Amino acid sequence: MDAAITDFLDRTAIPKITRKKLSSLRDHGYAGDVGGKEMILHLDRWTGATTLSDFELVEESVQT
Repeated sequence: MDAAITDFLDRTAIPKITRKKLSSLRDHGYAGDVGGKEMILHLDRWTGATTLSDFELVEESVQT
């Protein structure tokens, strides 16, 4: 059960991306302003669907 809970939390966590990745997403049209909030287009690891998502910016060495 602990493994299932850990897996669920990992799959439903917001993406952690670097500034370099965010720049690349913007360049390719996968990031932008949605109602005044920047969001990214993201493949949801729980459902497998492509969704709009919040994200967390992290330093290059911290990205998971």
